[in-house]
Order: sequence, then C-alpha cells, then structure tokens
Amino acid sequence: MRELIKTSDVTLLSWLLPTLKACGLCVESSGVSTANINKGAFEGCHRIMVSNSDYWHARVLLAKGKGELTNDGFIGGKINLLQPKKGFRTSIDALLLAGATPVRSHQQVLELGSGGGIASLVLSTREKSIFVTGVEKDPFMVELAKYNACQNGLKNRVKFVLADVIKGPKDLKKDSFDHVMANPPYMQKGVGNTSPYPMKVMATVEGEATLEDWVKYAIQAVRPGGSLVFIHRPERISELIDFLAPEVSEFNVIEVFPRNDSQAPKRCLVRARKGKYVSTIKYCRLVLHHNDGSFRPEVKAILEKGKAIEFE
Repeated sequence: MRELIKTSDVTLLSWLLPTLKACGLCVESSGVSTANINKGAFEGCHRIMVSNSDYWHARVLLAKGKGELTNDGFIGGKINLLQPKKGFRTSIDALLLAGATPVRSHQQVLELGSGGGIASLVLSTREKSIFVTGVEKDPFMVELAKYNACQNGLKNRVKFVLADVIKGPKDLKKDSFDHVMANPPYMQKGVGNTSPYPMKVMATVEGEATLEDWVKYAIQAVRPGGSLVFIHRPERISELIDFLAPEVSEFNVIEVFPRNDSQAPKRCLVRARKGKYVSTIKYCRLVLHHNDGSFRPEVKAILEKGKAIEFE
C-alpha cells in the first residue's frame, strides 16, 4: 500500500473515500470511515492509503477533487480534456500534430509523448475506425490520458501505456504501426531557462532520451511505407531530418508562421515515409493568424473541427 494523502479536510474526505471505492480502487483509511464522514464525527489528521497499482489513478482523482485540474473543450466541444491547471497544458502544437498525420480507416497509430492524450483523441475523433496507442513516461499523465479516453467514449480505440522511448513498451512490436506521430521535448538539456513546474520541464526539456532516441524508436515502430510525423522548433529541423534520413525519405516540411508578415516560422511539422524512395524535401507554409490576430479559415478548421492539414 502507498500513502495517498494525510488530511483533516472533512469536505475533501467526504468526497474522496466514496469516489475511490466507487472506482473499484483498493483503499485503506486510518481513523476514518465513510459512516463517520457522513456524521462529521471525527477530528484530527487522517491517512488514506491505496494499493501500489491504483496509486496514480487515485492521484488523478485526488487532483480532480482538489480543483487542481480543469476540464477544457477542444475541436468545437467534441473532446473534453482534463488537464493540470498549472504547469504543462495542451497547446496548439498537439492539434497541428494530429492534423498532419495522414490516417485512413482501420489503421494503427502510435503517439510518442502523448501527455494528457489530446492528439490521440482528436485523431480518433477525425477517423472513427482507427486504433491509437499513446506512450508517455509520466505516470500521472498516463492515468490522466486514460481518464480522458474514458470520458470521451474512446477507451476501446485509444489506449495509453507507461514507457519511455529508450526502452519502449514491452508488448509493442517493431514495424507494426501505419503511422507514428511525436511531439518530443524542444529544448536540449542544460540549454535555456526551464519552468518551475516539473511536468512542464519533462514535456519541454530533453531528459535521458535525446531527439535521436525519439527518432530511432519511431523508425523501429512504423512499418515500411508508413509515415512518421514530428513537430519541433525550426532551429532543430535540420538535426531532425539528419536523424531520420538514413531510413526515411520523401520529406514534407510545413513551416508554421504566426502571421503572413512574420520573419521566421514558430514551429515546423515534418512528415516522411519509411523506406528508400525518392529522396526529396518539399517545403510549404502554414500561416496561423490574420494581421488582426484571428485564426485563418484553414487553421480554424484544424483547431475547431479536427480537420487534416493539406501538405501542398
């Protein structure tokens, strides 16, 4: 058993214990029972324990009960996403990544660095017969993504597993996915300023796994002829392409500009095909905003309707 919380908060306890038990979690409480809570007949600090296997699920429920999460709508309210109120939150990057993945009916997709699950969920909403597996190394975010899949009715087609890209999940076979999409940390370790929030640091700064490790695992996972889709900062695109090039060809790069008059892109989407085909690199532009700051129609279709991005 593992300690979940020590608290004397009557309101929290009166919600937490019944919720944990209703979800089928193995729970032990020291000095408190559901009956006592209903009567308000207790005082002092009480200790809640859960089984090791249920710990991170319980952590998500506790964070929800303490108001540490928000429930936000995406793609016109078709997806509701529970995510941390502070620290790393879903950005436009995940929606662009889903939009850039050229999925078709009944295909298998792997997402590396799935976080709270938004890219996988949006992609599964766009194409309703696909199966998506998300890989994430943060156990809290894995459980949060599972919760999000359930609350959006997608748990039968979208699953999330705890693993990192160096070792990878034990039960995932090589060359088994039609597409791999990835949103790796943008910053190299020790470079630039980092966030005070640990989850945001994990999502944005490279740890033990480098960009090359992300590319190697993606290449191993995708079948010959399948696509690999990455989103990254423009200053690291040459590095990304160099890592991909020995096993991948037919590169398409979308440079994402904030406005039409922007001097440099803010992000780049890279899509390529596994195998030795015609070795080309084609570039195109995606401009997010009009000069007044509003989203352009083609971008609104991606963000509000979950539409695919056209690589032209």
